[in-house]
Amino acid sequence: MSYTIKPDEFALVLKPVFDVDGSWSGSITTGITMGGAEDLPLEVQQHMVGVVTMLSAFLEYGSDNPLVIAEVEEYRDRLLQETFGEEFDNATPDEIKEKSNVLFLDRFTRTKGSC
Repeated sequence: MSYTIKPDEFALVLKPVFDVDGSWSGSITTGITMGGAEDLPLEVQQHMVGVVTMLSAFLEYGSDNPLVIAEVEEYRDRLLQETFGEEFDNATPDEIKEKSNVLFLDRFTRTKGSC
């Protein structure tokens, strides 16, 4: 799926960083892009760049402050629950019903340590 940035849009671009052997440790790089925003007033451009770089900086700040990430994840989950209601399921099972070394995770599963 691709998306073309429209002239009045700014975007935070996330990219996974792979090791030489092709494995992913969970690291990402960030970048920003904008689509032909030169037609926007300079103060709007500056504000939008400020917002998108704030989002990028938050990711780095969060990696140094895991409690902040946990708080924001809870807030995000609450927003998604309010928005999607029953369609959003962030519940994690209290116990694993079948003993196995395979765990099924979704994008909202919280883990401790490396996963």
